[in-house]
Amino acid sequence: FPVTIARVATVQYGGSLNFCAGDSVILTGSLVAGAFYRWLRDNDSIPGANSRIFIARQTGAYRCRVFFQNGCSDTSAPLQVNVTPVISAGLTMLPSPGACVGDTVLLTAQPSGVDYLYQWFQNGVPIQGVSSSTLPVVQPGEYRVRISTAGGCFDTSAAVSPLFSPQPNVSISPTDTLSVCAGSVVTITSQADSGVAYQWLLNGL
Repeated sequence: FPVTIARVATVQYGGSLNFCAGDSVILTGSLVAGAFYRWLRDNDSIPGANSRIFIARQTGAYRCRVFFQNGCSDTSAPLQVNVTPVISAGLTMLPSPGACVGDTVLLTAQPSGVDYLYQWFQNGVPIQGVSSSTLPVVQPGEYRVRISTAGGCFDTSAAVSPLFSPQPNVSISPTDTLSVCAGSVVTITSQADSGVAYQWLLNGL
């Protein structure tokens, strides 16, 4: 008649089997007096993993093989561990380091994609209603972005602080329409704030 032998080797775990890179989960093999243990990941023996307790830090299917004193052995059912890779949140700013008052600076979060969730901050305060990987900015401040995955892993970027410079005050003289003879020379003088560069235009070009 058929004989069914109950599996002796089992694995228990403390915490979640799904976590972010850098975390871990403790796996514990079944307690058997006088037994020896060997852990496997994806059916390959893990070097040096020969105690009853093993700390898993990598994605894979883990089993515990128990060796009894009588020479027999048993292997547990697989236990799947899933590790989400680390996110490294970054920000780019265009133009950099900023723009003139009234213009817009575009902040872009990296990495970007449909697999990520974005939360923007201005001066440490969450910006409501913006969930895309880009943020148009028209005000000075300290901006950061927190990027999350569906699995709950996240990272927050370093801060960027766009500069918004005031528009320079510019005037030219003379200001009236001038009528001159062909071949004559007219001097037009510009007056502006210090520290500016000049680009003259003729008919807007």
